[in-house]
Amino acid sequence: MSFDFKSLPVEEFLPHAGKMVLIDEVIVCDKGHIEVKTSVRKDSLFYDAELGGSNAMLGIEWMAQSIGTIAGIHAKQNNEPVRVGFLLGTRRYEPSKQVFELDSEYIVKADELYNEDNGLAAFECGIYQNGVTIAESTLSVFSPKELSEVIQEP
Repeated sequence: MSFDFKSLPVEEFLPHAGKMVLIDEVIVCDKGHIEVKTSVRKDSLFYDAELGGSNAMLGIEWMAQSIGTIAGIHAKQNNEPVRVGFLLGTRRYEPSKQVFELDSEYIVKADELYNEDNGLAAFECGIYQNGVTIAESTLSVFSPKELSEVIQEP
């Protein structure tokens, strides 16, 4: 992508705020591919002192936010607003560890499998620690052009 995404904070690319932004840094973002860095911190909403980190199910949200970040970068590149996205499902998420340790660095990668004009997309994702794959999954997502298409206001 010919957009200088590194000059903006990750918060600019996600419809999240504060502690719900779980991505620390975008490392690489090309068409259909993203790599981000994240970690578990004590001030995280998902930190569990008894575990000494976060339950590995958090990896699904890391993957989803990685996908949201690539969509947000693409939107900013095209002078469009960042859209809300929905995780529709995940396939074969079986992490090799049950806990993501405190202060450990993780790299999350996502590669686009398809992205339809109606907002449906799928990505092959992986989480890596020190170059070793610790989780993989395929995520199906949906990002409508207009939120009112899927959510009816009372």
